Amino acid sequence: MTGTTSVRTPLFTWKPMSGANSYFVVVAKDANFSNVIDEGFTRIPAYAPRNSLKPTTYPDETTTFYWAILPASATDGSNAPPLDLPNSVKGSFQKQSTPPDLLSPGPVQAFLDQPTFRWTPTLGARRYRLQVAADPTFGSPLDDVLTDATSYSSDTTYPADTVLYWRVRADDENLTGLTWSATGTFQKKLGAPVASASNASQGEALPVWAWSSVQGAASYDLAIDQPDGTHRDYSDIRTPAASFIKMTGTGVWHWRVRAEFPKDLSGTVPGPYSAMQSFTRTIGEPANAKTDSAKDHILLTWDPRLGVKEYKVQIASTPDFSRTVETTTTDNPNYAPTMSSYSYDRATVLYWRVAGVDEDRNQGDWTQAQQIKMLPRLKVSLSGLARHKQMSSVRVVVMSADGKRLKGAKVRMTGTGIRAVVRKTDARGSITFKVKPKKKGKLLVTATKPGYQAAYGALKVR
Repeated sequence: MTGTTSVRTPLFTWKPMSGANSYFVVVAKDANFSNVIDEGFTRIPAYAPRNSLKPTTYPDETTTFYWAILPASATDGSNAPPLDLPNSVKGSFQKQSTPPDLLSPGPVQAFLDQPTFRWTPTLGARRYRLQVAADPTFGSPLDDVLTDATSYSSDTTYPADTVLYWRVRADDENLTGLTWSATGTFQKKLGAPVASASNASQGEALPVWAWSSVQGAASYDLAIDQPDGTHRDYSDIRTPAASFIKMTGTGVWHWRVRAEFPKDLSGTVPGPYSAMQSFTRTIGEPANAKTDSAKDHILLTWDPRLGVKEYKVQIASTPDFSRTVETTTTDNPNYAPTMSSYSYDRATVLYWRVAGVDEDRNQGDWTQAQQIKMLPRLKVSLSGLARHKQMSSVRVVVMSADGKRLKGAKVRMTGTGIRAVVRKTDARGSITFKVKPKKKGKLLVTATKPGYQAAYGALKVR
């Protein structure tokens, strides 16, 4: 064994020495035998390192071991001479075991599930140490495990989409670490969710977004880009679906989802995001818009809509709403205009529409223009003086909204201190009342004509 390299614990042999009945064997890490690692005794010219309980093993070294023989004539070795460096029988060797060969995973092999590491057995191995790291120096191993087998299935969640490194070495009978194997590489690819094909791509109802389950995922993270440019993240979703109790704003929403995988002891590791998905949210026009109009009222009604906080109503004199008569909001699915604006007096047909508005003041679609067919209004003009307890003449002229005087309009005059009287206008649309009010107050005039809205006037009694 002089000047050789041993892949296992060495067996020392030598030629029998004249007169020697026993031998001491000394093994050191240096030629001066100042760093002795083993001392053995034998009665034959051979020695296998051992003690009284089990074999003695030597670590793998890249430097040389040195050994010497001290013969003794006594069978118990009691008269052995001291170590004489120049004259003692000496030898040298190197101890370098054969490391395991890595079988799998192969170079830059990608895994979507947990990898199983496999390697060849090493002679004299009692157990194996496996290390996995994100750097080739193994400064901070992700895994540092011991196993009696020549394979190991990891339960550690490794970082995704990066090259990882692994190596194995054997520990011998005395749990002395032997030579590391060559460094292998592999990649861990964490699974990405896939959005469900049944997800709605547009609508006004609160959506339910679903995706495929990812094996090994502990939870999911949902990232949303809102139509107004803001971004929201929702984490620790424990099911492969998400729904909403509130969603305001119209436009295109973009979303994607990723899985979170548990680490060996605590915490999680995120996987890659799914492909970006889009959802166009609209606030549809209210349905069943109806107009209930009569001589004495106008009521606009429609069906309520989900997610709408209030409604915006517009009334205009043109169907393109370029000339609006009234714009208002209401919390109810109906609106009764007061018709107090001057524009109501001149129009015979008006148009209206309604749109829903959500909590963030986002307005939905308008309904189609609806008509309000109105009776033309009458106008009354009163002239003259009404004096208390004096005979007075009061002239009433009845006209259409465009100023045309109307014949045959029925005019009724009432008031404090007079008896109600009804008469019709003449061909010039006028009529004169002779009254003698007994009390101060007001004289009230009501003008009516079929096909017209009633008109009202008043004159103060002085």
